[in-house]
Amino acid sequence: MCCRLPWDITLTPEEAESGQYDFERICALTRNGCAEPVPGCIHRIYLLKRGADGACTYLGSNNLCTIYDRRLKICRRFDCRSGWRVDGAFRKPPEVALVRSRRERFLQVLKADLIFVHHPLLKLRGVVALKDRRQVIFVLEMAGGCGPYRSQEDWHHPWLDGHSWRALIELFASKETLGEVRRRARENLALDLTSGEFAELVWLLSKQHILVDSRHFAGSMRDLGPAARDW
Repeated sequence: MCCRLPWDITLTPEEAESGQYDFERICALTRNGCAEPVPGCIHRIYLLKRGADGACTYLGSNNLCTIYDRRLKICRRFDCRSGWRVDGAFRKPPEVALVRSRRERFLQVLKADLIFVHHPLLKLRGVVALKDRRQVIFVLEMAGGCGPYRSQEDWHHPWLDGHSWRALIELFASKETLGEVRRRARENLALDLTSGEFAELVWLLSKQHILVDSRHFAGSMRDLGPAARDW
């Protein structure tokens, strides 16, 4: 069952370089194939390929692992005794529950005095609000020449069109507290967001890596060099 669930079976860089496994390189942000030669990219991951039925490519017809003696570290570390259950808990992909859990933890610790800033290695190229579908599409580009990519989220607010999204995101360039950004959104953009709506918006933009908690960069930005800081 583990080998059939729709979660990522990842290789370490050493396992990928060993030449023993069939895998694909993808970008964790875009979920597209990655052919960039940029060394040390933190968003590049190596995924074990899957068969036509969606199962791990090394799962045999007898439901046994065909590479058990040289199975991946992620497989070696798996232990069902920690609470593994094959039941209704996995009717949806595990990543759905994982994202929900991350969102809940994020919202619990979000405070009005926190400062969120634009991600220094990501540029927002465009925003499209599809009000009839209740979705918003972001066109983003990472530093390093990977090119623009699209990412979409479910979101609807009657006064948030593409222009308003851009203007709202620009407010975070001021490096002010969340409370101040929300106040300026109300006064300057006439966006009367409730505290809950604003918190959900900050979560959505953080999940897309458009915003990042400034505390994550404390003491580290000076080491990136002027080219990365100016990006």
